[in-house]
Amino acid sequence: MKKLILFILCIAILFTGFTFLPVDVQSNIQSELSSVTSTTYSEMNKTEVQDDDTTDGLSDFTEITQDNTPEAADPDTNTDSSEFTKSSTERSENTDADGDGLTTDKEAVLGTDPLDPDTDGDGISDYSEYHTYRTDPLDPDTDGDGFSDGHEVILPDKQIEPYNELNPLQKNVLYEIDRTSAVPGLYTSDLDQIQQAFMSAPVANPNNETGIIISFIEDESILRPTEFITYDIYLSEYHSHFTYRDKGVRHVLIGTDVASEQSTTTIGLSEVGGDTLLIEYDGIDATGNILMHEIGHSLGLSKNTFTGIDSREYTTEEYPSTMNYNQYSCEINQDCTNVVEYQYSTGDGGSTDFDDWGYIESVFTENAPSTSQLEYIPSNSINSTSP
Repeated sequence: MKKLILFILCIAILFTGFTFLPVDVQSNIQSELSSVTSTTYSEMNKTEVQDDDTTDGLSDFTEITQDNTPEAADPDTNTDSSEFTKSSTERSENTDADGDGLTTDKEAVLGTDPLDPDTDGDGISDYSEYHTYRTDPLDPDTDGDGFSDGHEVILPDKQIEPYNELNPLQKNVLYEIDRTSAVPGLYTSDLDQIQQAFMSAPVANPNNETGIIISFIEDESILRPTEFITYDIYLSEYHSHFTYRDKGVRHVLIGTDVASEQSTTTIGLSEVGGDTLLIEYDGIDATGNILMHEIGHSLGLSKNTFTGIDSREYTTEEYPSTMNYNQYSCEINQDCTNVVEYQYSTGDGGSTDFDDWGYIESVFTENAPSTSQLEYIPSNSINSTSP
């Protein structure tokens, strides 16, 4: 009651501007008011600090209106209070804003997006690319062979033929082989020698290994009344049999009589950098070498690249390559000296030679076939994040 009386007197003094009390009484009033004011402020401040469900140093009001995290204190090793002054994308060097398993600090070093768990959009999380597969999290096709890193990891893992040999760190090429009913099929030795030549190729890869992995899918025998095949006939009657069209695979069709518009004696026909190869069956080895020649065209080699290709301008010693028409002199005039089988040149034969493999490597990515119909890889489908 005493305090209330003093308080009323004080109000009266303040409004009137006059004092009717002795000095000692006024002093007591000021002391009491100071005590009340101090206590009230202290209690109010204490109430706000305690209204902090997470005990992280930020009131629930502050977290709700500015940080929106009143229920979850300290998602990392720092308190929310210490992180609050930092930007929303990087509250702490130990945060992992996108949940991919890499800290914001580590993503800054790698150059990856701290707000996107799959920076390059290839279907593999940044963490998995860096720690598990050793692929480039900034490049969706680390080895530059036309298959995304996601395809090269997921498809073999699912045992999806013919993609079991895909490797995200080494270049791959795939060919589907169909044949007309009169063709018995390629000899295994033909395909083996082509594969050995490609694996021995001086072509660099991200895994520090050299060589290209070439795979063949021997698909089906196609019945047809006549074996005569031109490119137009292929499009109208055979292209529909191309099972892996737009799935990163090129199509080989082998028949007994292949012809072009320019010549009826053609033994092979293909598009430069294309996905269609027409091969005339000619028995063991000969058919394999023709296939190797046309594969070279599909990978970018042409007469416009080097004048020794598809010509007899240079001997096989000057230009030791399956792309050299003199390679086939053994069959034409029985001159079987210096025959080069299942081989592209490395350019080491002198001033007239050409580096086939080097050129193939330089245009490998741009000549890769379409993968538009290949099984879709959803973003972050391999988003394992824990060490």
